Amino acid sequence: MRRFAYITTAGLLAIALLSGCSDKEPRSQKEPRSQKEPQSQKESQSDKEPQSDKDKLQGSWQMVSAERMGSPLPGFEKQKIVIEGDMLTFKQGDKVLFTGKITLDPSKQPKTLDMELTEDAQGHHRGEVSPGIYEVEGDTFKWCNASPGEPNGPKEFSTNKEKNHLLLVLKREKK
Repeated sequence: MRRFAYITTAGLLAIALLSGCSDKEPRSQKEPRSQKEPQSQKESQSDKEPQSDKDKLQGSWQMVSAERMGSPLPGFEKQKIVIEGDMLTFKQGDKVLFTGKITLDPSKQPKTLDMELTEDAQGHHRGEVSPGIYEVEGDTFKWCNASPGEPNGPKEFSTNKEKNHLLLVLKREKK
């Protein structure tokens, strides 16, 4: 029985060693696959568009328009949203108005973006969730959300007098 175990172990080691070598040169003399790729192929892979919506949303977004309950909101053009990882920061100049942790679900139609408020300059809604929907196409980000604490978010990118929804259209800030 012991002899069978030694033979089996020796056979497995031999297979492992042989599978790591080609007929011409041992594996240790081969270049790793990543070094064999042409330089232009490496560059084209790093220049590709982000793969996930979370990646696409990263960065700083300048407010283009804002609407609540069917009416445009003035003064929003001075505000911006910064998204870093799972955190969204809403700013006016250097002043932080609020921050929140965002959760995306791109599998739903329309896609959902829910935000749990973590910092609120007024302190009214900390810990509450603002349910919403989003769309990101190129350098344009649309986000429509309900007020924090409301159980039902919007189903379309519009506002009306019956629902207290906020519709934002933002453009990516150039670096």
